[in-house]
Amino acid sequence: MNNWPPPLAAGPKIDFENVPVGYETPERKVLPDAVNLHEVGVMIPMAKEAWRTAMPDAPSGVAQASNISRYRMWTCSVQPGVQAFLKGLGYNGYGYPYPDMSGGLVPAQASAVLGGVAEIGRHSEATISPEFGANMGYYSFLTDLPMADDNPVDAGIFRFCHSCKKC
Repeated sequence: MNNWPPPLAAGPKIDFENVPVGYETPERKVLPDAVNLHEVGVMIPMAKEAWRTAMPDAPSGVAQASNISRYRMWTCSVQPGVQAFLKGLGYNGYGYPYPDMSGGLVPAQASAVLGGVAEIGRHSEATISPEFGANMGYYSFLTDLPMADDNPVDAGIFRFCHSCKKC
């Protein structure tokens, strides 16, 4: 059974309202509509040594644990830490709705590409960092902290993917 795209009820509804600070409930996430929000992309690498323990026809428990650890790192450490830091500065950070729900407010791969952290691969499913390669976890959040815009990077990865065609 194909479950893509997920039903609209798979996550909380996102609304913009005339509120000074956003809030969330299990049913919806409310963002302030009169505030300029900036999107921030975050990249967390997966240990390459752990990734190399997996074979194409035989998944590795070490690789799976390494993959899962980046999600746990984001959910339990990075996102709460960034939100607490922003709050200390008098700003807000709006991230992933709840730790047990996947998906942020902005598609993380798009955030990585538009923010200059990575390029998209040929088949549009792999986001590849010029510095760290494809074994990354990408996450994003919104903030009302005034920030300068970043530009997409052109490291030649997208063009190379069109000639390589291995994946």
